[in-house]
Amino acid sequence: MHNRNEILCIAMVGLPARGKSTLAQKLQEGLTADGVQAAIFNNGDLRRALDRDDTAAPNFYNPENQGAVEVREKLAALNIQHAREFVSAGIPFIFDPGQGLPMFDGDELMKFIEQATWLTVNDYEWQLIQE
Repeated sequence: MHNRNEILCIAMVGLPARGKSTLAQKLQEGLTADGVQAAIFNNGDLRRALDRDDTAAPNFYNPENQGAVEVREKLAALNIQHAREFVSAGIPFIFDPGQGLPMFDGDELMKFIEQATWLTVNDYEWQLIQE
């Protein structure tokens, strides 16, 4: 039996232009058609809205690129706020920093991890987090 009060959070990560957004839209359409309220939070859309430059380029994560540093700091703050809203609403969520790991400083990263219900990382990301 399906309980309509249950909350499901699906997180998708991967390389750019691999179909994540398209799949998310199809999932939303299918769930909505079945009467399930669904919303998409696309971090890439937020990142592109904050900076029209190529935020997938390596220079976006260059610590000497002051303009990109400012965008990353704002993006990190917005993501942390979004996580707080999930926590306040009692919505469990998965934090998968993936390629966005360099976006967060140590304190921001720990705040995000503390708020998350689950953390998913690969071996390399786990080593960075431990440092």
